[in-house]
Amino acid sequence: MEQVNNDNIYVIDLGELKTAPEVIFELSSILDKEESRNKRICLKLGKLDLNQAQLLSIKSLINGIDSNLSSIETKSEETEKTALSLGIIITNATSEIKEEISPEMPYKTAEELKEELESAAEEEGSEKQDINSEYGGITSETNSEESELETQINSYEIKEAEEEVQEVQEVQEEQETKEEQSEQEKQEEQEELTRQEEINNRNTSIQEEAITEKKENVEDELEVIFGNNSVNNNIFEIEAPKGIYEEAQEGLIDIVVPEQEYTKEDLELESLQTKYIKQTIRSGQVIKYEGNIVIIGDCHPGSEVTANGDITVWGILSGIAHAGANGNKKARVRALKMNAIQLRIADCYSRRPDALN
Repeated sequence: MEQVNNDNIYVIDLGELKTAPEVIFELSSILDKEESRNKRICLKLGKLDLNQAQLLSIKSLINGIDSNLSSIETKSEETEKTALSLGIIITNATSEIKEEISPEMPYKTAEELKEELESAAEEEGSEKQDINSEYGGITSETNSEESELETQINSYEIKEAEEEVQEVQEVQEEQETKEEQSEQEKQEEQEELTRQEEINNRNTSIQEEAITEKKENVEDELEVIFGNNSVNNNIFEIEAPKGIYEEAQEGLIDIVVPEQEYTKEDLELESLQTKYIKQTIRSGQVIKYEGNIVIIGDCHPGSEVTANGDITVWGILSGIAHAGANGNKKARVRALKMNAIQLRIADCYSRRPDALN
């Protein structure tokens, strides 16, 4: 809310508030400031409609800090009428409202009455002593009426102020209750997140144990299928008959096969671990491993297999295969049937022609 301090006038803008309790609550918080004490207060109330009891409560709050309600600026006709009836100055009051509120015999102070009596005495040629006696009687009657009215207004103001303060306290209690509920809800959400995280961790550990167990079973099956068999190992040691070898050598040119140099890349491939996957790799699945990969099954189009070492597919390779992903150019890609969309070894790649199957 806007507050303007100009010399001894303190302007408080409450035009954005919609209800009387909001005005009382905001005004009480503003009046707690030291700079609002011993000032002439000017209130801007906007279009808010206030009755006589509410205006008296506002005036009592202002008087409680040794300040004075100097004037009110409002766009509400009801508030204008009520303020004028209480003798409060309206800075933007219309002439129609003033004429409607002003009685036929308006209230006059003792000085105004004295001036009227003196002027009347001069016209009639009466003595000044009679005027003073009449003025004294009027003044005494006026003062007694003013004191009685002031007593009634003060008692009414105290009662209304107590009711407004009680309303403000109820609003503050409701706000505190809402804050406590919000803190409790936050704590429950945090506990729920912690519980969910524990469940996820437990599920992850169970999945890892299941994968480890399945891997061990696959390795056992592979050992049964491709285990060390002395008969299979000795197949390549059987020598061919000499006659067949000599006939095969006739008419052939001697070919010198250069020996391959054993490099650091070969050592790296031999040191890599091998992962066995006994399933079909479907479209959209991506398999990545830092060692060698052996897949017992097919790789459908749309699948992708990436390994730092070799890739061996015991089936049809129809997806994308990338061997030597860490830059090893001696990595290999093998398959029972090669129908890959794209093959990559290190930074070299090749794609299948669109018309070829």
